[in-house]
Amino acid sequence: MNATQIRKVCITACKTYTQFLTDKGGGVYRISVNHIEPVGKDKFKLVIQGKIFDEETLLFKHVATNKSWDVAGIKIQVYDRDKNLVVIKPNTESYQFFAENQPKDWEILSDMKFLIERVQKWYETNGASLKLPHKKPVISAPSNSFFFTDLHLPSSEQQEALNLIFNTPFSYIWGAPGTGKTQYVLSYAILNYLKHNKKVAIVAPTNHALEQIFRGVVKMTDKAGISRDAIIRLGGPSKKFADEFPEICEIIGLENELKKIRQQLSVLQNILGIDEQSNNIKLLQKALEDIKVYQAKEEKLLANEKSLQSTKANLKSLASKAIEYDLKLKEFRIERERLKKKQNSALVTLVTFFGKRKNYQELIDHTIQQEAEYTIRKNEIDSTIEKYSNELKIKEDKLAEGWQLAKDVLIKVKTAIQAVDYFANTQVITDRLKNLEKDLKKFIEESNDSGSVYESIGKEYAHHSKEELYLKLESLKNEEERLINYSTEERLKNVSIIGATLDTYLYRFKEDKLNVHHIFLDEAGYSNVIKAQTLFNQDTPVTFLGDHMQLPPVCEISQRDIQQNENYREVLVWDQSAIFIEDLYKQDSLIPVLNRYLNKSKPEFVELKKENLTITHRFGNRLANVLEKFVYPEGFSSGLSTETAIIILDVKNPPQYRNSGRKNESEIRAIKNLIENNFSIDSNMAVLAPYAAQVRGLASALPEYNRENKILTVHKSQGQEWDTVIYSVCDIGNGKRPWFTASDIPMSSGLNNINTAISRAKKQLIVVCDKESWLSMNGQFIKGILEVATLS
Repeated sequence: MNATQIRKVCITACKTYTQFLTDKGGGVYRISVNHIEPVGKDKFKLVIQGKIFDEETLLFKHVATNKSWDVAGIKIQVYDRDKNLVVIKPNTESYQFFAENQPKDWEILSDMKFLIERVQKWYETNGASLKLPHKKPVISAPSNSFFFTDLHLPSSEQQEALNLIFNTPFSYIWGAPGTGKTQYVLSYAILNYLKHNKKVAIVAPTNHALEQIFRGVVKMTDKAGISRDAIIRLGGPSKKFADEFPEICEIIGLENELKKIRQQLSVLQNILGIDEQSNNIKLLQKALEDIKVYQAKEEKLLANEKSLQSTKANLKSLASKAIEYDLKLKEFRIERERLKKKQNSALVTLVTFFGKRKNYQELIDHTIQQEAEYTIRKNEIDSTIEKYSNELKIKEDKLAEGWQLAKDVLIKVKTAIQAVDYFANTQVITDRLKNLEKDLKKFIEESNDSGSVYESIGKEYAHHSKEELYLKLESLKNEEERLINYSTEERLKNVSIIGATLDTYLYRFKEDKLNVHHIFLDEAGYSNVIKAQTLFNQDTPVTFLGDHMQLPPVCEISQRDIQQNENYREVLVWDQSAIFIEDLYKQDSLIPVLNRYLNKSKPEFVELKKENLTITHRFGNRLANVLEKFVYPEGFSSGLSTETAIIILDVKNPPQYRNSGRKNESEIRAIKNLIENNFSIDSNMAVLAPYAAQVRGLASALPEYNRENKILTVHKSQGQEWDTVIYSVCDIGNGKRPWFTASDIPMSSGLNNINTAISRAKKQLIVVCDKESWLSMNGQFIKGILEVATLS
């Protein structure tokens, strides 16, 4: 296919994928905020309930107002994936909402559809000019004299890999863990470019993968004496990585330098007497006094409001009584008139003539007497109502006046505190005055403490004239301005190594060029076609590195969906590994590409030249032989003289526990017991399982380990490594036939799943399963692993 056809396929794939997620309600990952804590003057630390997959795709949503900000408005300073902490620097608009310190008002949205839309926009902008890399590197492969003499020289395989990189436009270095892809091949390739004053880029599909590769590369650049200022890692780093390598991170390095400059500025301003600290303290102390005044007024006014409500209730009761008396008086008048009519009627006269006379006058007089008594009572009620009404009006006027005076006091408080930079965005809210009072006291206390420090420091400047101090102050201000203007764009002009995830790269360089001499894509097997292909518009050599026999890319539209629904055909570029990328360029249409994808055909490696690294220093000989048999038939061997520690934890799962899908309850209990008796939360270990249901069960049983990100699905472990890996097999014991644990079902990618799981272990692998049942499963990869176990 040509570039126009490929562009159309990729744009259609993005639209289809987005619509699929929209229809299914997918593509949005919501993370709640558990805690907000101020950090310095303009940052906040958030404790979040979940993991951030890609910082570049985040939206911070203030639920109460339905307002949202992306990472341009709320910058991520540090993300600690292990502790679920993120330090952010909000813009002016969002700052006030964070300052309210209401975690429940916030949620963080990771919108995968937004990420897909970015890819679509990239292809709309750049897709028409796509072509496979065709330019060879501008320099030759390094000679033997280039390598460090205090390290082992690269093996013949590793040297062949270096030769391939520097002699072809498009190369793939395949190697399982421990084969030297990073330390010997990639690092020496980069050092060779830097020796010739050239620039390179390192790209990876995930943050974990990028940071893992950088650790190996920086180790070698440090050894070569190359300043870390020559390296930039774009995007948000994990806290652990930022702590280890602050100089190379996009934000942290600059922020630290600015912090140092501003601290020195503060010292000089204080010494020269031109800072406003003492005035600020006076303002805040007056604000504290006014808060006390307000609180006293508020207490009194609330009591008055209570009294007012009592008066209103009394008035309401009297008004009801007055109405009742009015009705009674009306009844008396009607009765009196009725009796008078009776008294004067002819019928009454006739009745009197023939019978005993009825005394109507007596009845009328009695009615008049009752009416007079009720009239007196009604007048008394009316008088009382008038009195209470007048009192109520006076009380209401005084209360309104009182609240206005109290409001004026709050305005004075707000004016005072917002005159201080630290509290410039602070809102004065009546039901949060106690928190504000606490913050003001803390600031005053810290300011007073720092005052004594400045006084002490000032003595060290006693021999400088004021003119000299002013000149130094001006110099620091100029340096501060220079650093503020020292943007990422400026750094990119000066560095030699640029690192980014694929998502960060295609977003940042949609229109601009990287201007590098070579691009290296690590974890190429886990990268998909549609994102990896975006590297091709840089018109520079590209090298893939990785192990395509580990997990393939993750796509929510499965291969089965794509096979059964022709509307999903184009989406294969999201699901297919990047190492198949040349299929798009070799075939005349999408149909043969689709057929190769559905048939699980092997990559052909025609335009993409491949070199194999087959000797591992990670796995012992017996495990390497099993890997060669099941995973790497082209050849694989161990360079170690020791065997990999493989321990079997044999677990039977009774039938009564086999009613929870893929979950294996007995394995969960066995792993809980194993960890509680043999590991601590600080141990360099992780528990991996092929199924999310098992991970949920393990997380519930071991919540502390889950919080420390030590319980994961195999998919989520990609790009990470631990000294010890506990692998919960789940299948057979759970009453289910193997799926992600079956090495003979291509559709499940079970072989890759198992291989990824065992490859995460650097020193020790503990396999938890029904040993007897699995040993009866001939031809299965897991059986092969169990047969070479060192302890069971």
